[in-house]
Amino acid sequence: MDVDVPDTLVTNQSREKYAQMMAEFRTGGMEDEEIKKLITPENFIKYKDIQKPDIVDDFKTSMATDEIARLENIEVPSYQIDEQMEAVKKEANGEDLGDENMLRGKIESTIMRRLVFDFLAEHAEMDVTFEDDSFDDDLMEKLSRESLEREEKEAAEAAAAEDVQGKEASLAAEAPAQEEESLHTEAASKEEDKPAEAKLEEAAEQPASPEDEEVTSERYGEMDPEERAYHILVDLGMVNLTPDPDSPDYDDSQDDEIAS
Repeated sequence: MDVDVPDTLVTNQSREKYAQMMAEFRTGGMEDEEIKKLITPENFIKYKDIQKPDIVDDFKTSMATDEIARLENIEVPSYQIDEQMEAVKKEANGEDLGDENMLRGKIESTIMRRLVFDFLAEHAEMDVTFEDDSFDDDLMEKLSRESLEREEKEAAEAAAAEDVQGKEASLAAEAPAQEEESLHTEAASKEEDKPAEAKLEEAAEQPASPEDEEVTSERYGEMDPEERAYHILVDLGMVNLTPDPDSPDYDDSQDDEIAS
């Protein structure tokens, strides 16, 4: 279809698309200050130049479908428009949709285009041709590389977070065991540092089992307190006995070596 598209129409359509894009940026979480920096005459002109081919193509398609609908008496049932209006309102969830008459016109045009395409698919004889549009290999390679880098970064961050969680769980599990081991080590160290007198007192204060009490009674029961204390020190290894030469059990085999 050969038709001249007014620049005013391209400008208006570009302005609507540009405003919608800014609204999507805000919905996506971009700060208002950042959005304001994007809204400049230079940026809009660049955006308009990018969108112009699509806007012109869409305008020609609309004019062609409107003309086919007029020639073939294709009309949009009002109930279909009403159904789509209700669906849009329900999806908006109470948000302001602006001018309802304009919205109704857009819905009618969309349904009309679909009906015309269905009519053409059923009745028209068309030869499909594919145009070899210019394809930016460098741009596609860049986009592919950025996508791969983004995926690798996300995977690395997920692995790092999982590793941190694993270490925290391991430390939490090891903490009680390390604390118990530390307490045992500290107790053993304190036990080694105690003087012999303190060890003797603690040994004397320890509750004995019935068997231990019986042995103690048989061994020390008939001794006076001083003798009993002496023998307890000997049994604990805290007193070294000097051999008695007059004892029948005395070993004199090494006397010559000691005398020399």
